[in-house]
Amino acid sequence: MRSTGTIAFSVLILLVGGAAGFGVSRLVPDTASDAPQTPAGSQASAGDLNGMRMLEDLQCVRGEYKRIVVRGEEDGFSSSGDEAITRSPLHDFMENRFGRQGAVGIDRSYDDGRLDQVLLDSLVLPSNVANGVIALGIRERSLPRNDTITIGDLFTKSQLGHAHVETFSRIGVEDTSPWQQDGNLIFARLRDLTFAEGVNQEGLAVPADYSNLLDWIRGAQNWRSIDYAISEDTMVDFVGVAVCLEPDTSSGTTFLATPIPNTDEIVRLGCSDPQGNSLCNPYVGDTQCSTELPLACLHEEFRSAPEGLVAENLQGAWTGASISFTEPVAGDLIDTQSDGHALCQASFGADWRMVNIHDGLMIDEILGMGSLAAPTSVWVDSQNQRYGNCWKLDDAGGAR
Repeated sequence: MRSTGTIAFSVLILLVGGAAGFGVSRLVPDTASDAPQTPAGSQASAGDLNGMRMLEDLQCVRGEYKRIVVRGEEDGFSSSGDEAITRSPLHDFMENRFGRQGAVGIDRSYDDGRLDQVLLDSLVLPSNVANGVIALGIRERSLPRNDTITIGDLFTKSQLGHAHVETFSRIGVEDTSPWQQDGNLIFARLRDLTFAEGVNQEGLAVPADYSNLLDWIRGAQNWRSIDYAISEDTMVDFVGVAVCLEPDTSSGTTFLATPIPNTDEIVRLGCSDPQGNSLCNPYVGDTQCSTELPLACLHEEFRSAPEGLVAENLQGAWTGASISFTEPVAGDLIDTQSDGHALCQASFGADWRMVNIHDGLMIDEILGMGSLAAPTSVWVDSQNQRYGNCWKLDDAGGAR
């Protein structure tokens, strides 16, 4: 997108699955980090343009989408081009608050080298942000080094405390600063930009409703407009944010359960059908959570693999366990992994648990003792995959 006068663009990268609109498929590791990574080979000099590379290097977990939003343009503080900021209600608010005749103006644009001018701007992010980083290109132009960045909700900062404030001179010097610096580039994780207290009408401190910038973004209903002010003798090249977005819908993982031909004692659970067509997606789920399906449950018994499976080279998929299926249940009625295990125990007895995708061979073949009248799709636990289940992971602090 591009707003009049100010360069701004948004890039959306899909990491797993399909997406409508502009998207680029990209494979990333199973585990990801939102810690900002200084681009390899970077040198701390004013000529480096590493900000966009840092934003592009943010890794998201499977199932998340990456979005990059940039205000201004990373061009090494070039005076060419139009990077003016369109006047907004934020400018009116700040002007009314501090007065029109003050010594400091509020009309700084990107790459603007004037002194005594504050840069005011904002960017918009959806609320389903899982994690993210922010990067700025700045050049301080006067002493003493007391300029600051304030980011969050500038309209209610004084009352609610929903803004983070940092003095540039602390960055790279004081261990308590969440920001890091590489030449003219400063950067931080959104979760590390903490909020202070607000002050009510009686002058008493009021704890902020959110502890940091990430929590505040996630607390919005759909979208959050993030304001920032950069004071007043600091030249700004660009401001950019890269975020990992959670999937828009909640889905769970299903396997196809089928009886093994010529026996009524063995069942197969698989991610593909007998023709080899893939049916499941253990990373983002494949079936809407409102769907009612049996839950696959397992009881470990360490049985030896039947001779017929060994002859067909299927012993690697053999669990040595009994497998049974509950009555159909909507996936979204199971709140946590523990609740799923409890449903298995309530249905079949102690020591039963949900079948997970790693119980068999290569996440595609699970064999166990059991009976089934006809092929049917069943819920299974996509162990350790944050977005592959209708239920929350037990080891994720209740987070999806």
